Amino acid sequence: KIVTILLEMGFCLLRFIIFSDSHGASRNMKKAIGLNLDAGLDGMIFLGDGYSGAKQVADEFKLDFYGVAGNCDSGIDYSDKNIFERMLEFDSKRVLITHGHKFAVKSGTGVLEAYALVKGADIVMYGHTHIRDEHILPPSDGKGRLYVFNPGSIFLPDDGRMAFGLCELRDGQVLLSHGFMN
Repeated sequence: KIVTILLEMGFCLLRFIIFSDSHGASRNMKKAIGLNLDAGLDGMIFLGDGYSGAKQVADEFKLDFYGVAGNCDSGIDYSDKNIFERMLEFDSKRVLITHGHKFAVKSGTGVLEAYALVKGADIVMYGHTHIRDEHILPPSDGKGRLYVFNPGSIFLPDDGRMAFGLCELRDGQVLLSHGFMN
């Protein structure tokens, strides 16, 4: 009802839960979704390494699924040219999602950021490092700002804190945040 009212007033509110590097830990994703269902979720974004299990979890919760495969995924359709990268568009924002292994993100995000800007992305989300990250590149060379986000790992975090991400889009405004599991 709230979403309907906001849409009638001219507001667009979309909320996504973001996972990466689950490596088959469906239980952790289910718990995180359960903690966020009451606030409303419009879908799940998955950034690789555990693709098949993530898709099953999204289906179980009846969430729209937007996912890419990672370097540790198997049993997926590699003929899908978008399996490692997808450009999504929500609320006038272009969101590039990728696992990140093809952009050497373990050595920094510069290559990924440059690619995202060339592709016209407003937001780029990646995984692979198992390390949470969020930063904003300021506008430059006539291009707008770029939001860069990594939710960390829901199963094997590099810093010991199992994490996921949340993305809210409202009338062109972006809020990216991290959530944590015990």
